[in-house]
Amino acid sequence: MMRFRIYLLVILVLMPAAAFATPYDTFSVGPRAIAMGNAYGAVGGDSAACFHNIATLTNAGAFQIELDYHRADIDIRFNDRRTDIDPDKGVRIGVVLGKTFLNRRFRFGASIYTPDSHFMRFVLPPRTAPIVMRYNNINHMQASIVGFAGQVFPWWSIGFGATFTSDHLGGVDFAIGEDTAAQGDLKSRLGSATTPVAGTYFEPLEWLSLGATFREEHQQMMHLPNKIGMNDLKVFQDNGLIIFQDGRLVLDVYSNTHFSPRQYQGAIAIKPSDRMLFSADLTFYEYSNMGNSMAYSIAIMEGDFGEVFPCVPPLDVPDPGMEDTWGLALGTEWGAFKTDHVRVDLRAGYNYRPTPLPNQTGVSNVIDSNMHIMAAGLGLTLGSLTEVLRKPFSLDVFYQHHYLEPRMVHKSDPTNEIGDYKFTGSVGNLGAGMTLRF
Repeated sequence: MMRFRIYLLVILVLMPAAAFATPYDTFSVGPRAIAMGNAYGAVGGDSAACFHNIATLTNAGAFQIELDYHRADIDIRFNDRRTDIDPDKGVRIGVVLGKTFLNRRFRFGASIYTPDSHFMRFVLPPRTAPIVMRYNNINHMQASIVGFAGQVFPWWSIGFGATFTSDHLGGVDFAIGEDTAAQGDLKSRLGSATTPVAGTYFEPLEWLSLGATFREEHQQMMHLPNKIGMNDLKVFQDNGLIIFQDGRLVLDVYSNTHFSPRQYQGAIAIKPSDRMLFSADLTFYEYSNMGNSMAYSIAIMEGDFGEVFPCVPPLDVPDPGMEDTWGLALGTEWGAFKTDHVRVDLRAGYNYRPTPLPNQTGVSNVIDSNMHIMAAGLGLTLGSLTEVLRKPFSLDVFYQHHYLEPRMVHKSDPTNEIGDYKFTGSVGNLGAGMTLRF
């Protein structure tokens, strides 16, 4: 029984932790921005600007609160069999606060996303198991972006901020015995990973705006130092004859997860009339900096147990060889109906995200393909409703569809346990939000 427990613990700890990206990278943020295909870097006007281009916070009101909710159902098929990936769903709260000073607008913004079921989640599949790069239960994590923007001139704004995500640090320290209950401590602590974002925004003409954004790469660290002490193993409980003297199993596990690449983005928005808006974003993703995300474990067995149960060395998994990519987003917004008290906006957009992942012909099976994201949405803005809500109140809905191009992978080793496979997928993401302005 003790041998089974030891082997089970070794297997669990030596399994890799694999996760890529954040909810903002995968599904974007803000119902208006999502409905416009994520082409929002030269638009702004709400807390979603914290992600798309923090400088466009200056287009927002002096005080507004936003509340969004979304649910994404993920249908990824591996060799025509649907994979077991949980729906992605959660709540986002956004806030914008600001003042006008010397005829210049200054704004503080915050965007906080919290999933329904988990504050932060790690997935630990076997190292050869298929891992869907951008959807494999990875977006179940809390993520926040906060920042500040101000107008240098009425036609030029700059902004700076930071993305905050969590690290998981901890482990176990306990003892197990042949005839006594296990005793010890389980320690778990959430740290913080912080990376900068910056942006600039120009309005050279009334109908033209330009934006540029920089987002630094970031990832989370999981560190689990585990220490399991084992008491003497006896032949019989009371005869004092010891087979193994006490020892200790030390398992130290490190993993870097939830990688988001460094991004450089340029954006343009054209507004030919009060009712029509066209926008486009071009983004460069530095995925080539992404290394192996599988867990690295060091196992040491001390005492007599170490002579009987030799430690298994860490399993090597080749670097996936990620490549840099360019992504394109296009969006439009049309004011379909407008009066003094009611405005209805129709929105649509398209976003192309090519895969950075070459064919995995070796032992690893990280899977991904070129992604086409289509979106549409509707915004309803009402005028003064009450004495408290004297400024416009907005309701927004969107639907976002991800289509992943079918992809075939052929293994170089015909004896590979997974073998050649086909990968297809689609994702339906539905959400709604409201904005209160004061």
